[in-house]
Amino acid sequence: MEDAKFEAELVIFSAIDSLIRKTDLDPGDVDILVLNCSVFSPAPSLVAMVMNMCKLRSDVRCYNLTGMGCNVGLISVDLARISLRNHPNTNAIVISTKIITPNY
Repeated sequence: MEDAKFEAELVIFSAIDSLIRKTDLDPGDVDILVLNCSVFSPAPSLVAMVMNMCKLRSDVRCYNLTGMGCNVGLISVDLARISLRNHPNTNAIVISTKIITPNY
């Protein structure tokens, strides 16, 4: 479990850091967060981990989709699309990962 959590933190936070550097996105400007992981589903959730580590606002709409298999990536993108359509002038981050440590 600890190895899987370490892998998740490494992958997710590297991706977020890269996104922020490339886009100059301020974490305070994030309105919607969709995170999916096909297998690994810890408690507290991965989305809670991101909220705390990135210091996102408490009113961010968060969706944690884990343990749903490989197709959850498509569901996440569609959920973000619908959320952006229903809440104009907002910013969304979709994080899609596959933490493989639990399989070994």
